[in-house]
Amino acid sequence: MLVDTLIQTYVMSLKVGLAVEAVGRAWQYGFRLSLLLCNLLLSALVDEGKIKIMEHVYKEMIRRRVHPNLVTFNMVINGFCKVGQLQRASDLLEDIKLWGLSPSFVTYNTLIDGCCKGARVGKMDKVDALLKEMMSMNISPDEITYSTLIDGFCKDQNLLAALKVYKEMHSHGWKPGLITYITY
Repeated sequence: MLVDTLIQTYVMSLKVGLAVEAVGRAWQYGFRLSLLLCNLLLSALVDEGKIKIMEHVYKEMIRRRVHPNLVTFNMVINGFCKVGQLQRASDLLEDIKLWGLSPSFVTYNTLIDGCCKGARVGKMDKVDALLKEMMSMNISPDEITYSTLIDGFCKDQNLLAALKVYKEMHSHGWKPGLITYITY
């Protein structure tokens, strides 16, 4: 479809404002846009930090019956986490389940990272809850999860918890890499 190509070209040329305008016009004229195209636009908006516009496009997608997939949700969660809107990001975790999807390690890693970056000293409770939920869904933490937790606990000035996570990382067979050592 010509409209999809135009919007994709705008996004790939980093002319995201023009892409948003083209999407708005396409929707005004009744065109149905693909999920792939909408995800491409959402990703570009998150990359540029245009989270309010991202949220508008996301809501309009839903309104126009473009059914989100896990990639969609992960991008929107990432956008909200980047601007510290952790409750809105967490609410999307429930929306994922309502849409009949299952969160992935990417979903949890994004939320854990957002919480670690946004936590104040002594406020890592949300991170612990997310980690427990993640594991209860049989989603195993990976090196990124562990590195993020170590960084979060270090910033929280809780070096004992960071060391505990470091040891847990080893016990689960993960060897610390460059990401972990830069963090630790």
